[in-house]
Amino acid sequence: MNPFDLFRTKRSPYSPRTPQTALLGMEREAISPEEFMFLRTNLVPLNIEPYSLSEIERILSKRNISFSLVHSITRILKKILTYEDKEIVQIAAEKLITIESRFSQRIQSYKTLLELEEDEGDKQKLYRLIITTYKEFAQIHRDHQGLFKFYLREAFAYSRAFWEEHLYEEPDGISHVQLLLELDLPSQARAFLHDSGSANLFSHETTTLLDGEIQFYLGRFAETAGILAAGSIQSENSQLVALSYFWNQNAGVD
Repeated sequence: MNPFDLFRTKRSPYSPRTPQTALLGMEREAISPEEFMFLRTNLVPLNIEPYSLSEIERILSKRNISFSLVHSITRILKKILTYEDKEIVQIAAEKLITIESRFSQRIQSYKTLLELEEDEGDKQKLYRLIITTYKEFAQIHRDHQGLFKFYLREAFAYSRAFWEEHLYEEPDGISHVQLLLELDLPSQARAFLHDSGSANLFSHETTTLLDGEIQFYLGRFAETAGILAAGSIQSENSQLVALSYFWNQNAGVD
C-alpha cells in the first residue's frame, strides 16, 4: 500500500506512534482499518534503537506535545550524544538546544505576562505555569545536578513570591513543600507546613501526608508509619487510609 494514498485519505490529524495506539485510533474511528494495517507493520516505538531522528524531528515540530514525551526524547538525545558518528551527535545536540530554547522562551513569555497582569486569578495561573515549567526544565536536567538544582531554585523563588502575594491555595502549598524537599531542605519544608501563617492552607489529611513524606525523605521509616497511623484515625481520605495500612503492615506498627 502506498503511504501517500493513506495520507491523502486520512480521517483525522491523529498520528499514532505505536501499534497499540494505532489500534486504539481504529477503534475510535480516528484512522481507517487500512491505515491501521499499514501502521501495525511499520511503526517502531520511539525508545527502541536504532533511534529515528526523523521521527523525533516530526514530534518536535508539533505544538503542545506532552512533557512526558519531551522528557523521553531528551533522554534519547542525550544517549545519542555518546555515539561515535559526529554527524548524528551534532543533530542530537541541535535538537537538545531546540528543546531548551522552547523552555526558556515559554518561561520568559509567562514572566512578561505576569509583570503586566493585575487580575488575581490570572496571576495565580501565571505563577503556576512559571513554577511548573521551571520544575519540568529541572527534570530534563536531573542527570546534571548543578542545572537540576538551579532550575529548582528558580521555581522556588517564584513559589515564594507567589506565597508573598497571598494567592496560594492548598495545591500551591503542597508544591512549595515538595520543592523544599527536592532542594534538600526538609527542616524548612516542615517549618512551612506547620507555620502559623501557612498551616491553615492544609487540611488535616494533607498535613499528615506531607509530614509522612518529610519523615520518609529523612529515612525515618518508623516515624513515617506512626504519623500515617495517627493521622488516618477516623479519616475518610482513601489515600491516607491506604498508605497507613501499607506502612503499618510492613513496619509492624499496630
